[in-house]
Amino acid sequence: MNKRTLRLTALALAALMLLSSLWIVVSAAPASYSTISNSGKRGEVCVSLDGTSVSSYYTGDYTFDSLATQSPSNLKSSLHHLMTSNHKKITSYADCRDYVFRVDCEQNDTTHATTLYTSYHMTSADWSPAWACNREHVWPQSLGGNNTNGGGADLHHIRPAEAGVNSSRGNKLYGESKGFYEPLDNVKGDVARIILYVYVRWDADWGATDVTKVFESVDILLEWCEMDPVDTWEMGRNEVVQSIQGNRNAFIDYPELAWHLFGREVPEDMVTPSCSALDGEIPTFSPETETDPPEEETNAPVGSPNSVAVFDFGENGGASHNDGTDITSSQSYTDGDYTLTLTGPNKLYGGARDAKGNSCLKLGSSKATGSFNFKVPDDVDEVIIYAAQYKANKSALTINGTKYTLTTASNNGEYTPLTIDTSKNKTVTVATVSGSTRCMINTIEFISHSVVEPETDPPHIHDYTIAVTAPTCTEKGYTVYTCTTCAHTYQGDEVAALGHDYKDTVTAPTCTEKGYTTHTCSRCNHSYTDSETAALGHSAGDAADCTTDQTCTVCGIVLIGQLGHDYKDTVTAPTCTEKGYTTHTCSRCNHSYTDGEVAALGHNAGVAADCTTDQTCTVCGIVLIGQLGHDYKDTVTAPTCTEKGYTTHTCSRCNDSYTDGETDALGHTAGDWIIDTEAAPGAEGSKHKECTVCGTTLETVVIEALPVETEKPTEETTEEPVEESTEESTEEITEASTEVSTEASTEASTIPQADTEGNNIETTAEPPVSQETQPSADTSTQSGTASETNESLNEEVTTPSTDGDLTESGCSSAIASQISMVLLLFALVPLAAVKRKKDIL
Repeated sequence: MNKRTLRLTALALAALMLLSSLWIVVSAAPASYSTISNSGKRGEVCVSLDGTSVSSYYTGDYTFDSLATQSPSNLKSSLHHLMTSNHKKITSYADCRDYVFRVDCEQNDTTHATTLYTSYHMTSADWSPAWACNREHVWPQSLGGNNTNGGGADLHHIRPAEAGVNSSRGNKLYGESKGFYEPLDNVKGDVARIILYVYVRWDADWGATDVTKVFESVDILLEWCEMDPVDTWEMGRNEVVQSIQGNRNAFIDYPELAWHLFGREVPEDMVTPSCSALDGEIPTFSPETETDPPEEETNAPVGSPNSVAVFDFGENGGASHNDGTDITSSQSYTDGDYTLTLTGPNKLYGGARDAKGNSCLKLGSSKATGSFNFKVPDDVDEVIIYAAQYKANKSALTINGTKYTLTTASNNGEYTPLTIDTSKNKTVTVATVSGSTRCMINTIEFISHSVVEPETDPPHIHDYTIAVTAPTCTEKGYTVYTCTTCAHTYQGDEVAALGHDYKDTVTAPTCTEKGYTTHTCSRCNHSYTDSETAALGHSAGDAADCTTDQTCTVCGIVLIGQLGHDYKDTVTAPTCTEKGYTTHTCSRCNHSYTDGEVAALGHNAGVAADCTTDQTCTVCGIVLIGQLGHDYKDTVTAPTCTEKGYTTHTCSRCNDSYTDGETDALGHTAGDWIIDTEAAPGAEGSKHKECTVCGTTLETVVIEALPVETEKPTEETTEEPVEESTEESTEEITEASTEVSTEASTEASTIPQADTEGNNIETTAEPPVSQETQPSADTSTQSGTASETNESLNEEVTTPSTDGDLTESGCSSAIASQISMVLLLFALVPLAAVKRKKDIL
């Protein structure tokens, strides 16, 4: 079937739908569309703008007649300005959920909302929390702004849809060829007009820069717009959204503008709410010319996608996106006759849910990538995997070697459809990308593009119902005959139009608008104007200044906008401690503000502070660190015998020092005499005194030499020996020797000596003792006695020299003296014995 035949068929079907519903429109339509909730009805063709807000919305340069004469580029610019300037409330993505039962209900039934693609009447149970239905971006996010702000949250754009249908559509382009998404005929016009709205209203602001980004072609878009005319439900939705947002979808009010937008000729027989293409005439069909149903169109095989299985991974439960069961072996899921088996799992968790409650598989972990693979049946030539990033972390997947970056967080309940062509490769391998592990997978869908053969119905006999349409001011009345079996319809029994019954309303001129008289029909509200009077012109108020507009004192319109400030700049340079900045002062009103701050320079420290000098800034001279002062450490020097004591104070930083705290020298303390050299017979000795504190020698004295003994002849004694016991004789000899030794020692200790100045001093000296002939204790006793005796005999012995050195004669004399003493000792023994004897007697 060619496009012309298709267009005529669509027109006929639309006209038949129109004619079948006109009785309802005339008898049951409300006087105006509700702005509280949608009062329209699906399938009821809208053939009038009566009861809408169109007349107050399209005014001035934005009337339909003005818009329809503009070039395509100017028309898009004008419609963009009209839609944007009236868009008072920018809704959020959450608002699209909250308003759904007002804008998408039917005939004010706010307990249900009509879904886009299937016209399913969903309830609140379908909406939340079961998530059977969700918010559909008719212009897919991934092909537009890729967010849920602005155009992604506009009520004219967002429509409810069943989750499974929404998943099947994914982000496919709309069209009629293989690989495109083709919705049901009764919503094709809805889709086309929504796409036109997003394209004009949001354009580059939401990435909607070209309708061919989402449509197979402009021709297909216009065909859909024509074949599915605006119904009262769509018009009612336009009214309710305007009451919330403030703007309208112009392509619902005037679908004809779509053809003007692309520089195309408007079809002559197209049905629109304004009926401009039909010059206000509704098409009719004569029973004489169409007594039989139109020739049925043979449904040619189509190649539109056919979803054969959808696998939802939430059947096993799961509490949060952190939970789920680790799948360590193969896992299978079924949907009808199809089975999906995941094999080779690595870090794959089943039965998890994302933050919005959507069931999913969690793939990968914080420390390891995850992967799985599966095979698809032979009749499946396309697979769609609905994936999302984990939490708010940007993630990526590789599917059969192709990398897919996921930019939609599962926290928002949104999943990105990833389409994989499996017509040649029947194995699908999915893996997280190293470095961006953990992804969420909601569903996997099998798609088949196999040809669907049409079903044929057997012929039947028409069973017509009759609907009478009363005449209006401009339209004939007629009767419509519709077959209850095949919906074939025709009309007849025409009645002439009634004509208008006009009432007049005078509109006075304003500052900018002409005055005129409006003639309005009391039956159909059709109107026209005449009797124009010139506009009055503005009355200027106070002159505009920097912040105040000059307005008209009558209508308040701005005549001259505020002038704005004329700022002159003064730059204040930064100092060591103060920021620099620029002061902007208005030359007209002296308003000022500062910006362009520059950080303070900070001080530039000079030479470091020491004990007596401050550290200052070399720029501004301020003292940064005061002089440190001396840090004296004390060292005490004690007095000595000859030196004073004192305390030395020395600075630990600069070594400055001074002394104080003097104490007198202690003076020497003389000790006892110390014999340096013993005096000997014929040889002087020496002795000295030292200070007991410092060891200094205080004085030294010479010890006079001992006299040298002379040898005398030994006298023979004739006395008879006295016999005493050896023991008694020895005792007497010992006593005598002791006495002699004591006396000799006493005399020797008082030998006069000469001091260093030649004065005689008494010096105690010890008698020299020969080391070789030192007697034992008994012998000493005898020697002492002999010495005492020898003292009187030794007057002629020469005294040794005082320097202690013995001459040859002196040495001989000493030896002779010692021999004499020995002989004398032996001579005294008998004397001692005699003495002992006498004592006994």
